[in-house]
Amino acid sequence: MHKTRIKKELEKIKLLESRGITLIALVITIIVLLILAGVSIATLTGNNGILSQAQKASKETKIAEEKEQIGLAWNGATAVKQAQGAITASDIESQLSQNGVTNAEVSGDIVVKFEDEDGTSRWYKLENVGTIRGPYDSEEEVPTVATLVEMYDLAVTDGCQGGEGCTNPEGHLHIGDYVNYQNPSSGSATAYAAQTGVEWNQTYNVDSNLKWRVLGKDETTGNIKLISETILKEEGATTYIMENPVENTLYFDIGGAAAYVYGPDEMDKISGIYKNNDYAVEARSANINDINEAVGMTDGNGNLDEEKVKQYNILVTMSKALQYGEKYGPFENQWTPEDWLKKDKPTSSVGSKPEDKITGYAYIVGDNTGISTQGVVYPPDFENLPMITIENQTLKSLLFDNTESMTGNSYWLASNGINAPKDDNFAIFGPGIVASQDGMTVVGLGNDNFYSNGDERPYSGYAGIRPVVILKSNINKDQIQKVTE
Repeated sequence: MHKTRIKKELEKIKLLESRGITLIALVITIIVLLILAGVSIATLTGNNGILSQAQKASKETKIAEEKEQIGLAWNGATAVKQAQGAITASDIESQLSQNGVTNAEVSGDIVVKFEDEDGTSRWYKLENVGTIRGPYDSEEEVPTVATLVEMYDLAVTDGCQGGEGCTNPEGHLHIGDYVNYQNPSSGSATAYAAQTGVEWNQTYNVDSNLKWRVLGKDETTGNIKLISETILKEEGATTYIMENPVENTLYFDIGGAAAYVYGPDEMDKISGIYKNNDYAVEARSANINDINEAVGMTDGNGNLDEEKVKQYNILVTMSKALQYGEKYGPFENQWTPEDWLKKDKPTSSVGSKPEDKITGYAYIVGDNTGISTQGVVYPPDFENLPMITIENQTLKSLLFDNTESMTGNSYWLASNGINAPKDDNFAIFGPGIVASQDGMTVVGLGNDNFYSNGDERPYSGYAGIRPVVILKSNINKDQIQKVTE
């Protein structure tokens, strides 16, 4: 009995010991499982986890695909345009749409935004040579590109006129800098005989090789203004210089009353063929306002400073003309150019009586040392004429070098004026001109195309047309770049 009880107690103890070992094993198993779970979670998550790496790889794949889509859109837009203007945001957006991309928006200076279904977005900057920058996590992070206006203003602030001594070649834009303004691929304009006063039509086609230089900042609009390096060439045309025929002339022939009435509009029309709608708001002929702004004859807002004009008006000194703004006439048996061109042109000295204010003037660009040819002042009274001195030699060269009439790049100004000599009983009407002769450069009203007494004078092979382009205000250095000569 006693032995049986002892045996039962021993068996009970063994059972308890067996149960204790099982519980410890269970705890150990749980700990091991927890460790394994931790290792697995760490492997899946974290910066270097499987899930993170998968997400990173997915994002990189998506970015690569988006860049590829942008690149394909650029290539497609380039093929469509075929160098007929700059690639724009609308061009890229159109190509993306044609390629089946539905989650992209394009704006501004070709900033492309891709948006996922969960609202996550990425931004890319497409530069004008097809370079893709980004992605950026917000539109604010997309780098802005300096506009040409900002570059010009910075150069002025830094007192830099360019050249080899420029303090910031990449950030500055100066007067005289060459830029790669892209001419339209085609276009033409014809000035007909009835509007020019000569006996032949003159047709001009776009010259894709015409070069452009910075003239300054237009005072009226605040936009950058470009001027062609040379006057326009009329392909295949024949004009007559000293009664000798000249092929492929550089000169725009005008004459008589028509030169005054229609000449400036015809010059603007011909120059207008150089307007590239992607870049420019206007393309027109150079006019007297362009020259006045360049040489400091305006008030900074595009308005003529009449007091300055009076100081330099050589018409008063040379021809004893009335001062700018004074009344002329009335003259008996005289005509205005408009009256002269009416259908019933008078055949005798019976017509209107012009009575208006003098609006013509001219000045000399020089160095105030007197005008001389081979040591002899010519004419004698030129020695004391007032001259405008230009400190910026690049500007002086840009506008006034090689402007000899009939042999150089003298050019008309799409601006008219009236000169009324006090010693004569007639008024003289004609457009402005920039022309050098005998060592001097005269700017302004310089031609007597029509006399109010009915005398008409043609100018053939004398001067050409020089276009001016006003750029859009937001054009940046990616869209139009500075280039070497």
